[in-house]
Amino acid sequence: MLDDTDRVELMERAIETLKPDDQMLLNLYYFDNRPMREIACITEHKESYLHSRLQWIRKRLAITIKTLENNE
Repeated sequence: MLDDTDRVELMERAIETLKPDDQMLLNLYYFDNRPMREIACITEHKESYLHSRLQWIRKRLAITIKTLENNE
């Protein structure tokens, strides 16, 4: 069973596998707590696209984390 430190490490490793634009979107939304409207202005994408992209990123991270867990 993984402890919190191991889980954080897996998440960091999984995020590193994402494209730079996806990493930026995650950082702006989750770590900088920027509103979606502001992120849309920064990235010049529609909010609906960004919501879809975040959903895809979360699914991708879940798959990557599961893979990394199984390889350890």
